[in-house]
Amino acid sequence: MARDQATAKTIRSLGSAEGRRAVVSAAATAWKNTSTTDKAAVITGAALGVATAVAGGVAASGSEAAGGTTQLFRAVMPAEAESIGSTGAFSNPFGIETKYFATSLEGAQSYASQASTAFGDGPFSFFTTAIPTGATTPEMRVTVDGIESIVVPTEDLSKLAAPTPVASGQ
Repeated sequence: MARDQATAKTIRSLGSAEGRRAVVSAAATAWKNTSTTDKAAVITGAALGVATAVAGGVAASGSEAAGGTTQLFRAVMPAEAESIGSTGAFSNPFGIETKYFATSLEGAQSYASQASTAFGDGPFSFFTTAIPTGATTPEMRVTVDGIESIVVPTEDLSKLAAPTPVASGQ
């Protein structure tokens, strides 16, 4: 519970210029100390999203599927796609505490477009998964760069359904 409150406080602090600068500084330090293999996952999963996250009371919209789950989508670069292929699950490099998921395919595609434009990242592929709706909290729901998202703590990634690639053209 204390960790959830700390995460919510951190997300709220990102609304200030000082909070964003602190996150960007921490991300730069982490970047310098991260292996080349993990850099793509760090940028994709944390740096862009965390640096620009704005706390939001995002409604589940049309993302709740039958059976009490919320469908999630994620744009991934080749290193993360390879990790998903070998483990059959989403994971984070050591030291990364959260992973961001869009609540729509369009949101994941928008993220990929923004990251490609801003950082030259890519190519991206897209995966879908689901989380039990009861496992989400209001603090996990954020809007990142205009994209309704759910932030899943690393320790809760095991609650996600097995990732499934989204066929191109969907």
